[in-house]
Amino acid sequence: MNYPVPNFGVDSEIENVKASIKGAEDSLKYKWNPVEVDAGKIIEYPHGRSLDADMQSSLKSLSDTQSQYGTWDLVQLNSDPITSSLGKITQYTHPDPADDPWAPAKIDYPVNNFGVDPDIIATQNSIKITESELKHKLVMGTADSKAKWHNVAKDTLYDYHPKLDGDVIVTNRNIDSAENLLGHTYGAE
Repeated sequence: MNYPVPNFGVDSEIENVKASIKGAEDSLKYKWNPVEVDAGKIIEYPHGRSLDADMQSSLKSLSDTQSQYGTWDLVQLNSDPITSSLGKITQYTHPDPADDPWAPAKIDYPVNNFGVDPDIIATQNSIKITESELKHKLVMGTADSKAKWHNVAKDTLYDYHPKLDGDVIVTNRNIDSAENLLGHTYGAE
C-alpha cells in the first residue's frame, strides 16, 4: 500500500480564491479575518457594513415568522415525523397532534405574507430605469408582441425519427435472413 501519491501543488481554484480575496482586500483597504459562526448566532461584518439586501430580507422573514410561531432549532435532531423509518409516508395515519407530539402539522396551515419579494421590487425598478433611459416601453406577452417576435422555425414539426428508406429496410431484412440461415450474428464478435 506504500504507492507514491503525486503532489501537483495547490489546486488552481484555491489559488484563484486566494487571489480574489487579496484583490478585494486591496481594493477595500481592509484585511478580511474570517471568523467561525456560532450555531444560531449571526455575526455582523466587523468593518461596520450592513449585511446585503438578501441577507437582511431573509433575517427579517425569519424574525417575523419566529415572533409569530416561536423559535426553533436550525438543526433537525429527530427524524422526519411525516415518514416512517422505512421511508413510507405515514402522515395521514398519525393521531391528533394533541395526542402525539410527533404528528405533523395540520395540512391547512396559514402561509405568511411578507409582501412583494425585494428581488421583484429591484427588478421592477431596474425595468423602469431602463425604460426611461431608452425612452422605450417593454411590452411582453401581448398579441402584438407575440406576433412581432414570433419564431417561424418553431412552427415546423421536425421529424427526428423518420421512416427508413426502402433500400435500408430490404438490406436489414436480408441481413436478418442471412444470420438466421447461417446461425451467425454479424457484429457480435
